[in-house]
Amino acid sequence: MATVDNTLGAGLIGMVVSAAMYGVTTVQAYTYSRGCETDSALLKSTILVLWLLDTTHQILITHAIYWYAVTEFGNAIALASPVWQVCTTLDAESTMNP
Repeated sequence: MATVDNTLGAGLIGMVVSAAMYGVTTVQAYTYSRGCETDSALLKSTILVLWLLDTTHQILITHAIYWYAVTEFGNAIALASPVWQVCTTLDAESTMNP
């Protein structure tokens, strides 16, 4: 059976790293938006869509960790099955990284 250390702990570390990288992505998208006057609408739209997908990913993964760490606190059996946020996060990741 899975232990909390190697399931929830790994998920929490992954979420923290993901949040840091999301911050970097947000700064890059903001910096790009301030100086992209000559770029095509297609490129601007692509950047926006990718940033929105990254935002969705961060929201879903944060909610999933909250679900396991707070809502299902002390319920080790809950760690054995994924919640809908985890499945949706995998879909968002596969869309961003084909």
